[in-house]
Amino acid sequence: MAVAPAPRPPSQPAAPGKIAPAPRKAEPARSQLYVHYGQGGAKPGWDRIGPVRRRASVKLDASGNGSVSFDVFTANSRWVIESVVCTVSGATPTTYPQAVLYVGGQQAGVAEGASWTGNQETFTGIIEMTGADTLTVAFSGGTSGTTATVIIEGTNFLWR
Repeated sequence: MAVAPAPRPPSQPAAPGKIAPAPRKAEPARSQLYVHYGQGGAKPGWDRIGPVRRRASVKLDASGNGSVSFDVFTANSRWVIESVVCTVSGATPTTYPQAVLYVGGQQAGVAEGASWTGNQETFTGIIEMTGADTLTVAFSGGTSGTTATVIIEGTNFLWR
């Protein structure tokens, strides 16, 4: 019984009449190489920068209405909002306002969620915002003079 010879390491050429090992893949062109940013490097794209936590308040008008808006910092930033917290404080409210979240203009087609009582409400889910988007929380039907506060939390990404 014959014993098969040990395979040759890829760095050694094949013996005459034998199949040569597959050539190594060509190195990518310089324009295709990733750029090194910090630890481990990253391909050009969205880098996680850190958390987003913003707060805004509005005093409800004589009709009990008001709104607050949030915009992304720059055109090369993206926010992924994971929670929106709404509270109402100030004068003892006799009626709590309804709260509706919008990305874009204030119209039904771009509503992201709503609450019958905009007090101590937490909206959870994912809202992705770019530099062209505005997140607006509109309050309606509340007690005049109360203060509605909105806190958004999520993650900030930067295009590099």
